[in-house]
Amino acid sequence: MIPIVAPVLIEQKKIPVPSSIIGKPLYCSYFIVSSNSSITSLDQLSCDLTYACNGIDSLSGYHCFRFWLKETKKNWNNYKCFVTGSHLNSCRQVAEESIDCAAIDVFCLLRLERDNPNIFSSIRILTDHILGPFPSQPVCLSQAFSSYENILQENFQQCSPQNLQSSFIQKFHSVNEASYDGLTELFRSSEHIKPQIISLMSKIVLGNRIESIDSTDESSSTTPLKRLHSGETKLNVKRRKMNDNEK
Repeated sequence: MIPIVAPVLIEQKKIPVPSSIIGKPLYCSYFIVSSNSSITSLDQLSCDLTYACNGIDSLSGYHCFRFWLKETKKNWNNYKCFVTGSHLNSCRQVAEESIDCAAIDVFCLLRLERDNPNIFSSIRILTDHILGPFPSQPVCLSQAFSSYENILQENFQQCSPQNLQSSFIQKFHSVNEASYDGLTELFRSSEHIKPQIISLMSKIVLGNRIESIDSTDESSSTTPLKRLHSGETKLNVKRRKMNDNEK
């Protein structure tokens, strides 16, 4: 696959970004916490907190977290990261104070402010430090169609700004494989950084915090974990309880 173009972040004032990103095919992520949290800077982040990411294949939600652990020389073995499935889910968990912190990219934060203002108003963006900048996710072309590279680049660069604004994109900028060499090296140098990964499918919310379920407890056929793995819904739980009461 050949990277041919990548989006440039639209100029805006809702979320501050470094001037080095403006006008270039770059983006960044920020750590977020609940608006009720006492945390106001990255210096307060520690292994005592819980962290969320959208998925372990995500640069903007997970790998940037790993890079930060390497950059700050943290003992990464002590950090736990909960996989939520999407940036929106991560934001919601942080807003509801079920998880302490998450890394979210600037494009998603802008979309959150526009489309989910209630969640956005319940989080705090730690803007004292960015995660990145990183080269923007590219539009790629199969090697088999490399002869179309130039014409596709021209067409992307001629996209109407009005059509791009809803995605917070100013324009598309030409890129090539060399544009991602620095990121490739960052992955290589941090491949040993592996915080503990925990799926939210093996957790439940007790009260207002996420607590562990003892997956080794086989004493009951109705443990929370077994019900979760069997796909039992809240409605089914209610029905089961009603049936138990009738016996």
